[in-house]
Amino acid sequence: KDDAKAVINQLKKLLLEEGQSFRVKLKKKKVPVLISENFLGVLDSDKYKPTELSDEQWQHWLIKGKNLSLKDSGIYKDKKGDLLTVSLAWIDNAYTHFVFVDRAGTKRLSISIAELALQLYNQTLEMLDGGGLPMTERVSQAIIQDTHEKIIDYANTDELTGLLGRRAFVQEIDKMLLQAKRDKTTHILCYLDLDRFTVINSTCGHEMGDLLLQEISTIFKSECAEGTIISHLNGDEFGFIFENCNRVEGLQKAQEIQQALHNFIFNCDDNEFSVTASIGVVEISEESESQSKLLSIVDSACFVAKDAGRDRIQLVHTDNKMLKARQNAMAWVGRIKSIFDKNLIQLKCQKIAPLDLASGLKIHYEILMRVNDEAGNSVPLEEFITAAEFYNRITDIDQWVVGSVLDWVEENQSKIMHVDGLSINISGNSMSDKLFMNYLYDRLSSGAFDPRFITLEVTETSAIDDIDYAIFFINKLKETGCQFSLDDFGTGLSSYAYLRKLPVDYLKIDGVFVKNIDTNEDDLAVVNSICEIGHIMGKQVIAEFVVNDDVLEKIKETGAEFGQGFAIEKPIDLDQLLIN
Repeated sequence: KDDAKAVINQLKKLLLEEGQSFRVKLKKKKVPVLISENFLGVLDSDKYKPTELSDEQWQHWLIKGKNLSLKDSGIYKDKKGDLLTVSLAWIDNAYTHFVFVDRAGTKRLSISIAELALQLYNQTLEMLDGGGLPMTERVSQAIIQDTHEKIIDYANTDELTGLLGRRAFVQEIDKMLLQAKRDKTTHILCYLDLDRFTVINSTCGHEMGDLLLQEISTIFKSECAEGTIISHLNGDEFGFIFENCNRVEGLQKAQEIQQALHNFIFNCDDNEFSVTASIGVVEISEESESQSKLLSIVDSACFVAKDAGRDRIQLVHTDNKMLKARQNAMAWVGRIKSIFDKNLIQLKCQKIAPLDLASGLKIHYEILMRVNDEAGNSVPLEEFITAAEFYNRITDIDQWVVGSVLDWVEENQSKIMHVDGLSINISGNSMSDKLFMNYLYDRLSSGAFDPRFITLEVTETSAIDDIDYAIFFINKLKETGCQFSLDDFGTGLSSYAYLRKLPVDYLKIDGVFVKNIDTNEDDLAVVNSICEIGHIMGKQVIAEFVVNDDVLEKIKETGAEFGQGFAIEKPIDLDQLLIN
């Protein structure tokens, strides 16, 4: 009895002591551990993988488990259906085995990484966001969370809008595709992207941005016929499936949605905002290849609609010139090896300069790429990159660029001492490629050059698309000493919410907000907001698209540390950085 009291008093002391963490001592037990280069190679991974998940989706849940730490607490539903508050008390060195204890320190779960991933996926174990909060607060959060989850089914429903979630929507596309092939029916898939949503979201605040999405969702529900499948896909993106519908009927339904948005005015404080959207439309038929191909095609159609001036509908058909131009770029992607062999890719760079000369900050450069065809004509880079991503060849290009740049750095270290570093872009596709990550890690830790000289740029949208893997990818490579920059910042719905989770060193403000700040007060407000929040979170801010002297003077007033654009320096050949 006295021993029990002593243990309880010690636990109380550890729990109440601010800043303290504790680990319950467990009896040693032999647990089979696979010593592997990557924790994803655990032996029981396939055994526990749900059949409905793809390998990529399963990897996502494994990464979630890998990112847990000893501070984390969660709610565990045992076999009886009772809810218990548990804390992660032990992780083996290989991150293959995890032990959770309850509030009394009793072991409740002793599971492998694959079992943990399955528990997280099935929501029998749900981690709290409280991190190091006192246990009482975390339990309070758990009660609220559990009540909420009884009302909304997270597996199928988007919490914010009440519409179908992305995962369930993808499953519906699969169903429609199977039905089309079996019954020779046709259906219509629409992809809708709100125009300039980030301006409203940043000007009015995220709460009002969420309210806008909810009001728009209500419009969609009332406008669409019963049985229409509507989804909030991500941020300001929505999806629609019109069942048993042909192209003409589908186009008409898309126009009705477009008109309903035209009739809507969003009020925020004393401001009124009109709302428009760019819409891509594609037919689901027995000739359709796959769900992923359909989503890629309709996304491209939406991109063409937006690129053509926004507030437009683009139906996928073979006569569209802009779609043909994109297809021509795609044809080049199939000749990647030829492009490399014939030196048709040129590496250029552009200065990223400190805006305050007295700051002590130094100049660095971003690596840029120029692609030519065999006749010497420039291939539109945006179309080329989009096509490369579409055909899953972008990682080949990323690896070639990274390898070429690092080879160049190794060969010319003594001639580039005046440069503080080079920044290299990494696509979202490459961030999810384990082989590419390992290649980067090996090159950066080779000892042939100082890895602190290299900054890797990732886009906000790709990082946020899979936040857990992005954190894993960045932390893994930062072990070498390299730095990270978050590119195109400001275009995502959850920019600020996710920023504190991403261990990046720089924020690069999306150029769409920078290039007109000398004349557009809304853009200036967005830039000021990004600079302020970036500095609060300890990041240095880079403003790109500094197109002229007026923009340059205006950007200096925002407090951004660096500027990039034609007003500072136009792109130059990489070898022009060399000093003999």
